[in-house]
Amino acid sequence: MDDVTVVIVTHGLSLRLFLMRWFQFSVEEFEASTNPDNAKLIIMEKTCVGDKRWYRLLPDDSVSLNLPECSSKNKDPHLHHLMDDTGL
Repeated sequence: MDDVTVVIVTHGLSLRLFLMRWFQFSVEEFEASTNPDNAKLIIMEKTCVGDKRWYRLLPDDSVSLNLPECSSKNKDPHLHHLMDDTGL
């Protein structure tokens, strides 16, 4: 499953709702976010270090949607040292 790519085609509001649940945004963070431009690709990257896996948005995509900083960073504090060691 490490090489699987998933494509989701959806409207802006549905995308924001999906990201809200995935990244556990607050209602305030969700309401502050914005819909993407028409036909805009938003990319979530999967990162694997050892047996740990997590997803994050590309930083430019996170900024373009006015999303909280946590959407482009790993939320698990135990993985920060792994990210530093690999340069991620």
